[in-house]
Amino acid sequence: MLAQTPGPLVVVGHSYGGAVITNAATGNPNVKALVYIDAFIPDLGEDILHLAGADSLIPQSIEFKGIPPFGPTDIDIYIKRDKFREAFAADIPPNETEGMLGLVRESPSPCDLPEGCDSGVFSRVRE
Repeated sequence: MLAQTPGPLVVVGHSYGGAVITNAATGNPNVKALVYIDAFIPDLGEDILHLAGADSLIPQSIEFKGIPPFGPTDIDIYIKRDKFREAFAADIPPNETEGMLGLVRESPSPCDLPEGCDSGVFSRVRE
């Protein structure tokens, strides 16, 4: 999408989107600034699971599912319903997180991961 957008670009990412914009902007001369809002900011070769830390709930809170009919490396990343509050909204009352969960849309993430990707390569910034 960035390659198809003319002119200077300021790209904004929130949360996991920080890894996405870092990857998407690499090598694009039109990208003049990246803005990270409460986001992961990976360096080349880093993945968000390591940035999140050893005690992070992220690895057990997400699951990968293929997006048919696209290629084997096109995936959706889902937040497991039973892990949502604990991993992503622990400071919010349970009755409010139920409503929030209904608003979460699992976003397609064609992220160039090898077939059979696992959390070890999740969101690694391409070299």
